Amino acid sequence: MLVAVVPGCMLRVYQLPMMYQVQCLKLKSHLFAMNVPVKMFITHQNCHHHVVVEKSVIKGYHAFQIKPPVKKILLNVTKEYGNRFDDNAMLVHIPKSIPEEYHHITTNKKKQQQLITIAGLPVGRVPLGMSSTFRHIIDNKNCTKISCMPTAEPCQSFKPWPSPFDEKGAGAVIPCDYTFCITGDPSPVLSSLATCISTMNEKSVMKILLDEQTIYKW
Repeated sequence: MLVAVVPGCMLRVYQLPMMYQVQCLKLKSHLFAMNVPVKMFITHQNCHHHVVVEKSVIKGYHAFQIKPPVKKILLNVTKEYGNRFDDNAMLVHIPKSIPEEYHHITTNKKKQQQLITIAGLPVGRVPLGMSSTFRHIIDNKNCTKISCMPTAEPCQSFKPWPSPFDEKGAGAVIPCDYTFCITGDPSPVLSSLATCISTMNEKSVMKILLDEQTIYKW
């Protein structure tokens, strides 16, 4: 059962199909952003949702020079402390524990790096315009983890991301998708991400998915 409460109105829907659950959650995220008091929940308390920001990037590859494999393992996204340029910096790094079958994947032939030799090392950071929102979300008890899947090889920053030749904050990037594991109501996370991305020049290439269904696209 899913229940939505709007001032002066209560809607009770039983066995609501997923496509309608997604629409209701999208509506709630809009209302949440406007500070309209709304309650909406699925009665299965252990329900997990996955919110994905597609077609983003990892910044800073030119500084770290650690090359993760493409579409093989999820990278960890955690808080970075002591960054003098960004108090809300979020670091992306190779997990310390790697499945044995991936240990000897060559990640950088020139440096003779294998995945097992770079386990636990940082590869870059969440873009500056998104880091404070990511940190706010990870501080929420409903978000248990933020992960990152590299979707292409490292490359020079490309439009609509800052130009590597004439814009501040440019450099080498790693194309990726970010995934948020959510326990409970995902609406606040959807709202926070949508509010953040809608102010970015790069919003034209990104979209937000909930459980593999597109919720926001600019």
